[in-house]
Amino acid sequence: MGRISKTLKIKGSKGTKDICVIFDSNATRTVIRKDVAKKFCNIIYFEEPKPIRVVDGENSIKAIGSANFVIEIEDCEIGDSMHIVDKLDVDMIIGSSTLHIHKIKMIFDEEKGFKLDFSQCKKRVEYI
Repeated sequence: MGRISKTLKIKGSKGTKDICVIFDSNATRTVIRKDVAKKFCNIIYFEEPKPIRVVDGENSIKAIGSANFVIEIEDCEIGDSMHIVDKLDVDMIIGSSTLHIHKIKMIFDEEKGFKLDFSQCKKRVEYI
């Protein structure tokens, strides 16, 4: 499994912002750091923090809320909900749940490393 880092324009209910996004097929969920999220989206806070599993499937981090986002990349519109967390090493991680919903594949290329395949996602957008 792999990771791909890109700076992308992300849209939320308050506007848009360029952030560093990691596509990580090992991450189960899509998460974003609170200080980044509050600049461009309205956060729906949970009454109590909710544990969500991280990459190893055993440890968890606490999600304090959720929000929706949209990213346009290579003619594909990716929209989903994301969990808000207080601490994260990067701005945002797009996990396997979002990749699966939009039929985005991560393919290993021996020369270029991992790359994203949006071919099926583009087909989905045409019918939405």
